[in-house]
Parts: sequence; C-alpha cells; structure tokens
Amino acid sequence: MLAMKKKVTMKLWITEYIDVHEGTSIGPYIKADTIAKASRIAIQYGLLVLGEIQELQHEEQEIKKIVH
Repeated sequence: MLAMKKKVTMKLWITEYIDVHEGTSIGPYIKADTIAKASRIAIQYGLLVLGEIQELQHEEQEIKKIVH
C-alpha cells in the first residue's frame, strides 16, 4: 500500500535575541511550517519569534522622458 505524502510548505520565521545587558538584536531565521514549531525551536535557543518573512513583489514603473 502506498503512503500518501502530505505537502509541507516551509516558511521562514524571523527571530529576536533579547539580552538584559546588550538589549535586543535580530536573531537567526528559523525554517518551519508553523509558528508553533518555530516557537518551539526558538525557545531552545533563547529566541523570540517575531513573525513570518514574506517576499514583497512589485513592478517597477517606467518613467518616460520626453526630450525636446
């Protein structure tokens, strides 16, 4: 019998490192499919998950110049 594979979409999560003496700084990225899994990983390393990194897509507008 063939096992059905569930497609898992991995996401990138940005983290923050908080140090009582140095303050806060950006931590490493975590690759996980849910924020719950990312948070579990972050806790192991003393990090806080800030949110998911999303790619911004845009189209550049062409500026047409008229030279007389």
